[in-house]
Amino acid sequence: MPFEAAVGSPGRPDAVWDLASLTKPLAATTVLMTLAAEGRLSPSDPLARFVPEAAGTDKAALTLASLLDHSAGLPWWRDYARAARRALGPGCGGTPAAREEVLRRVLAEPLTHAPGTKAVYSDLGFMLLDRVIEAAAGVPPDAAFAARVAAPLGLSRTAFRPPPDWDLVPTSRTARLRGLVHDGNARVLGGVAGHAGLFGTAAEVASILAALHAAWAGSRAGPFWPEVVRRFLARSEVPGSTRTLGFDTPSASGSLAGDRHPPRLVGHTGFTGTMFWLDLDSGTSLVLLTNRVLLGAARAPIPRLNDVRRAVCDAVWDAVG
Repeated sequence: MPFEAAVGSPGRPDAVWDLASLTKPLAATTVLMTLAAEGRLSPSDPLARFVPEAAGTDKAALTLASLLDHSAGLPWWRDYARAARRALGPGCGGTPAAREEVLRRVLAEPLTHAPGTKAVYSDLGFMLLDRVIEAAAGVPPDAAFAARVAAPLGLSRTAFRPPPDWDLVPTSRTARLRGLVHDGNARVLGGVAGHAGLFGTAAEVASILAALHAAWAGSRAGPFWPEVVRRFLARSEVPGSTRTLGFDTPSASGSLAGDRHPPRLVGHTGFTGTMFWLDLDSGTSLVLLTNRVLLGAARAPIPRLNDVRRAVCDAVWDAVG
């Protein structure tokens, strides 16, 4: 059940939004699912198998699963974009040097806690998974998503670095951020990253979720195999975690899925105001795409956005029974 809202204009079915951190489950995780189905990787594999630069660091033995369920011990965020521009110059965005600089800094980042002891949401883990995808797929992550997920599912308006002729919702009042990802770290990485950078419509997000549900229910659906999807959507055994491999589930209280949500949901949210939930029992999906940063994030702070998210979810759950 897609629902779209744009500041100052009604929702448009073909509007293309900066999906922000929905990139994590919808692009990075789905591509990893296809690679796992082909036997090119396993969630239990260590990072160093795919990222040789990790050898000799405390990141070498981190499993892909720990990066996917946010239990690797990495901090949630660092401003690598500013650091890269200081080191390489203001025009470094998207260059190989910028990508290597960001990788070097992530690998040098001290762990905040022992891996596997708790889940702390982290963009950094998905920056590393970006490199895993490139190594395992043999092509850049945007090309891997286009070939492995978008093409099999017939997606025509979901991609990294979208073309200017798409109906793009701006991510700020300045024209330069129309079709450019809002996340600064993703921009310095050239607009293609494991944690952010994907653009798409609500209808096509729902299409991905429908295919995932079909696989969960036991049918081969496009690129998705049932046994792999079930492995990735199983809830983490890390103490206190609500995560799966790449997705989230509702918290015990105050969930952004509302107070009246179905019992078995997986979903995710994004900083710009994006969100989806998928009911694993019925197959109903809820996709909410907004952009709170269009007029400046201060105009729509996270607590206010979360009130809207919960209210929309409860209204949808009530409507579908």
